[in-house]
Amino acid sequence: MDTTQATDMSHMFADDTNLLELDLSTFNTDNVTDMNSMFSGDASLEHLNVYTENVTGMEAMFARDTHLTTLDVSHFKTTSTYDMASMFQDDVRLQELSVNNFNTEKVDDMSAMFSGDLALTNLDLSHFNTENVVRFAYMFAGDQSLTTVNVSKFDTSKAELMTGMFSGETSLTSLDLSNFDTHQTLIHGAWGLSNMLASLTSLTNLKLGPNVVFGPAESIGDPHLIAPAGADNWQAVSSGTPEDPEGPVYSPDGIRGLYEPTNPEHPTEVETFVPEKPFVDQSAISVQPTYSMTTGTKFDASKVFNSITTPEGNVGYITANAKFVTNLYY
Repeated sequence: MDTTQATDMSHMFADDTNLLELDLSTFNTDNVTDMNSMFSGDASLEHLNVYTENVTGMEAMFARDTHLTTLDVSHFKTTSTYDMASMFQDDVRLQELSVNNFNTEKVDDMSAMFSGDLALTNLDLSHFNTENVVRFAYMFAGDQSLTTVNVSKFDTSKAELMTGMFSGETSLTSLDLSNFDTHQTLIHGAWGLSNMLASLTSLTNLKLGPNVVFGPAESIGDPHLIAPAGADNWQAVSSGTPEDPEGPVYSPDGIRGLYEPTNPEHPTEVETFVPEKPFVDQSAISVQPTYSMTTGTKFDASKVFNSITTPEGNVGYITANAKFVTNLYY
């Protein structure tokens, strides 16, 4: 096949459900700019080789390739690519994917790029250049096995759409958004930040930067953050440690309110939030094993409570006419 003049290969092998392997190394794709959905729906595809240096469109290129467990795209050249939306969407058996070689400096759409990849456990995108990305909507949505996703270096200053970006990542334990800037998203996004952080049921560490802003409750700017795993509220680490936080306690909606752009107490530095430190009762109360009293008689606390010990070890005794407990310090 002479492909020297071809510019559009979109949907070329789409929905070839019995296709196992495809070697396109002899294809001349020097002039090809469109590979959108080129291999989408190839449910049995396990290996391929294709030249991509001048390709600008890769939307849904491997979407719904439901038998893929690994995919080698280390040879891909993406310096000309603008569109990576849904590129690996719904590859439900994909367990490993390395995109460390991707040059993403021109990409403006990454929406749903990895969404629905149910078996994917980790994703390192620390090298991604996202300075021109406008759409991040549902980028990782529904990735139920993803425990780590490194987006700590993402530049989101031009982002207008982050709807559901991390929603449904039920195994994700930590998320670093310290470098995120969501001002443009809040102003321009059709659905803005809605559900950006929804259903993160395993999350116990959330890092937010000073340029993160959220909108009012139930608005397009509400990320719908829920309580951390194992607690009802979040607590700022502040001057403490993640294991022993010392900052204020916030409800999930309290964090949203804290990061409203009009809030004068909006953090000016990176802050980490972890599950609220549980209350530990270190006091000791000594009581009588049993106590009986006649109906209508006055309760005598001194006959029930012998002593109360503070966490510091100071003992207080209760008198017959007790209204206060007095601890003696020596």
